[in-house]
Order: sequence, then structure tokens, then C-alpha cells
Amino acid sequence: MEEKRSRLMAAGLLDKGDPTVRIPEGDIDPVTRSVLSIYVKDAQEKLQVFDEILGKIELMQELINKRFLYKKFAVSKEEGFVFRTPEGSILSPDDLSSGEQHEIVLLYELLFKVQPDTLVLIDEPEISLHIAWQQEFLSDLARITSLSDFDVIIATHSPDIVSDRWDLTVELKGPEDRL
Repeated sequence: MEEKRSRLMAAGLLDKGDPTVRIPEGDIDPVTRSVLSIYVKDAQEKLQVFDEILGKIELMQELINKRFLYKKFAVSKEEGFVFRTPEGSILSPDDLSSGEQHEIVLLYELLFKVQPDTLVLIDEPEISLHIAWQQEFLSDLARITSLSDFDVIIATHSPDIVSDRWDLTVELKGPEDRL
């Protein structure tokens, strides 16, 4: 339970100052065990409401922090999305490159705005994306869709977006090619 509370605090969903309950060391008498069991079950149920949003925030943080060199992305309950330099200085989103800004908007929209059972059309996601980001695009998208349960059609000219998933491609042909 403490591990989950730590994750919720890191995601900006719980206050860092919230008190924790210390379980006594050694043998616990049956009455105390019963009371603690009720408390733990109640706390787990209350924290469970955060599971979906926590998974999305953690995935967004992981994907952005994996990509953005010399920047750290975090979510703060008070400040929202926060970008910091390695020295700890706060960066404005305007200070990010166009590719970084594009990535933040795309990830945010896909993780937090798309409703389940939706068909999303993405046109040329490779624009402004570093080649390494393009190569990870489909695997990252698969992780996002597993959390949010939607379908995607991508129009791309980039073999790096397709990466090793040519089995997912459909070549568009003009009327002269249909004969």
C-alpha cells in the first residue's frame, strides 16, 4: 500500500504530506489484526479509484523522460506539467523543441482525451519527430491503446514509423493500379 501511495504522490495525485500508518513490528493480537485488516481494505478501495489515471500519468512520464534529453518531466498537483533542466531549473513548454511539443500534445491527447472504442486517425506522425522516436512510435502507441482501448489508423510515408510491423500496412493505390 505504501508503494502505491508513493506512486500516487510522484504522479501528483496525493499530497506528499499525507500521513502514513505504521504497522507495529512483532506479533499482532487478533483484535488489532482485524482492525488493521479493515483499514487496509478500506484504504485499498479508496486508492483504487486512481488506478486508471495513475497508469496513464506514469506512462506519459516514462515515454517523455525516455525521449527528452537533458530535461525531466513531472506532474505536479500544484503546477501541472513541469519540465526541469538537470540542474533543476524550470523550463517553459515554449522552451521545448517543436518535436518535443508535438510529442507532449500527441501523448496527452491519446492518453487523456480519446474515449474508449474510438477510431483515431493520425496523419504523418513523423513530422517533427526524431528518427529514434519514429522507430518507437508503434510500440509506444500499442502501450497507450492497451490502457485506453481505442483503434488507430496511421497515414505515413516513414518506414521508420512502420519499423518492423509491415504486416500492419496497407498500400494505397490509385485508380490506374486497380486493373
